Amino acid sequence: MGNVDDSKALLSTAISLDKSVPSVWSTLLKFEEQNGNNESCETVIAQGLINVKGDARLLLNVGNYYVRRGRFGDARRCFEMALECDPTFAPVYHSFAECEARLGNIAGISRLNKLAAMHFRRDGSLKSPYKAAGRTLTEEGRG
Repeated sequence: MGNVDDSKALLSTAISLDKSVPSVWSTLLKFEEQNGNNESCETVIAQGLINVKGDARLLLNVGNYYVRRGRFGDARRCFEMALECDPTFAPVYHSFAECEARLGNIAGISRLNKLAAMHFRRDGSLKSPYKAAGRTLTEEGRG
């Protein structure tokens, strides 16, 4: 499986070089989780979210971590923030819907479906970001 100490040192070096790279924080979170270091995971999440602002992928990975821990409220908050950052990042809809399904929240799944329909065509292709943004603002009463 490789040398754990070397892997951690490389990740630490990457973070020391540039704390704003979301994929490094996501990789470190996965590394700590796979090695059973749950306390370290919490530190990685806190530091990652401080150093990386508005990255849907990092928020998705943190949300998925919370789902695996049964922390559905925290997961939902991460998924919501990820969608606020990028409502066209499709993997968030999948993970968020699975979280809602685990909770039996059909209304939540329906809401996600409606939100996704604002951004994606039936074939899965992306609608115009300008049209989607205009609809979102209008439907929320701000446009």
